[in-house]
Order: sequence, then structure tokens, then C-alpha cells
Amino acid sequence: MLEFKTIFSDGSELLIKNTGARWIKSRKLVMSKMTFKGDKYGIYLYVLEFLNRKYYVGITNNPRNRFRMHINGNSNDFVNENSPILDIDYVLLKTTNRSQALLIEDKKTIELINKYGIENISGGKFIGDIYERTIKFIMYTDKQRNKLKKRINRGNSIEFDVNEHPGIESIVEMINKR
Repeated sequence: MLEFKTIFSDGSELLIKNTGARWIKSRKLVMSKMTFKGDKYGIYLYVLEFLNRKYYVGITNNPRNRFRMHINGNSNDFVNENSPILDIDYVLLKTTNRSQALLIEDKKTIELINKYGIENISGGKFIGDIYERTIKFIMYTDKQRNKLKKRINRGNSIEFDVNEHPGIESIVEMINKR
């Protein structure tokens, strides 16, 4: 059996094995080697990328402990069902206000939903199984659309990017197919 092992600067390891029948690729994070912006105090926004190209968005004030919990299986169903984790991106937010951090988490989750589809993303207020996430996203989209209609009806001139507020037709089609 052939094996190749690469250790990245972030402390993660990539292991590629040839079992004779196929190549197996896995990446595991070595938590003890990870540093978090000098372990500064604050709230971190993070995105877990899984081997199956699904993503989870979260916030934490203790990234080392939180990532260890995710890796050890002490997490929500979405994370546990889609493990192993391929990569972790994180950033220290410029706020220590939890309410603001939750809004940033939701915004990042929506950005990824628009990019990869709701079936591949969980995070923020868009958690639960695919049906729960879809319903929450439809409610969010409708709420945004109603806010926009009210602003238009008041005669306010507004700038609006259609890409930021996608229609719900594709989501409804997905539900009807199941």
C-alpha cells in the first residue's frame, strides 16, 4: 500500500493512500498545532468545509475548544453527518457584541446558500434538516421581499441587487421533487 502524507502550515495533515482498488484522501486537523490570531479574545466566525463539499457556518469565542468538539463528534447533526472536516476558515470579528456576531453569521450563511445551494449549507438561523432550513430560508426571503415592497410603496428610491435576494422558485421545485 502506498501512502503520501503532507503537513500544511496550519497544522493540518493530508493523507493519501492507495488500497490497491482506489485512492483514499483524508485531511485531518492537528488541533494542538493550530493558532488563532494569537489567541485573541473575541468572537470568531468560522466555516467548516467537509470532504463532500458541504459547509457549516458558526461563531464561537473559543475556537480551539469549539473545533475540537466538532472534530470529536460533539456537534450538531449536520456536522456529524458530513464529517470528516476538510478545512476550517475562521476570522476574528471586529465586534464583541453577540447580537452583531449572529447577524454576521447569518449573512455569511446566506452568501454560501446563494453560492452552493441550501442543501449544502447549514449555519446561523438556517439550521436543522433540509426541510427546516428551506422553510427558514423561504421565510427570510419573503421577509426581505416584503421590506423591499414597503420601501418601494413609500416612494423611496433604493438600490437593489437581485443577486442578494434570490427567488424561492428553485427551492419550491426541490421540495416538490422529494
